[in-house]
Amino acid sequence: MFGIIFWFTIGYCACKYSWPRKIAELVEEMTSKNG
Repeated sequence: MFGIIFWFTIGYCACKYSWPRKIAELVEEMTSKNG
């Protein structure tokens, strides 16, 4: 459930602030740490 909210928030911020690349890098870094 939290994962869905998290991804919706990421998508919303990417659309609102127009910085999908920076978010993508952040998410990629987080996911790589988590495995």
